[in-house]
Parts: sequence; C-alpha cells; structure tokens
Amino acid sequence: MQSHQAHETAYYRCRYPNEYALANHVQHPRNVYVAERDIIPALDSWLLKAFAPHRLTDTIRRPHAAQPHTGPDNVAPEIIAVNKIICRV
Repeated sequence: MQSHQAHETAYYRCRYPNEYALANHVQHPRNVYVAERDIIPALDSWLLKAFAPHRLTDTIRRPHAAQPHTGPDNVAPEIIAVNKIICRV
C-alpha cells in the first residue's frame, strides 16, 4: 500500500496490477483507497494482540523463521549474535 494525501486527509492506496489479476483469475479493482482513520483502530488492535507479552516470543520467531537461511560465511557477526538471542527466547 502506498500513502496518499487528498484534501488534507491521509489515505492508503492499494494498486493491483491488471496483469496479476488476469493471470490469477482474480477480480479486483485497479486501485483501492482507504482512509487512514479507518485503518488505525484495526491496526492498533492487531499490534496489541501480536505484541502482547504472552505472544511476544512467537511474534519474534515468525518473521525470523521466514527469512531465507544463509550459510555462516554470508552472515555478518552482528546478525549471528542476534540470531542466538532470538533462538534462546
């Protein structure tokens, strides 16, 4: 989504390429505009749940696990140190 301002109001625009929609047989408007004021309450609620103390470890592990795995020769020492901390949590 891309930020967009109109009449001093913040919006987010989702641009959906026609080629992608056609190739995947998806009907989707080319552009969808959503006012920021309509997104913030749902986003705040999601963030409160995702980063709640009892879910914090899982929230950290999921994006970490989604990263491509590389060999130790390709990883900076700082990243290796952070990975050790994350995997201990």
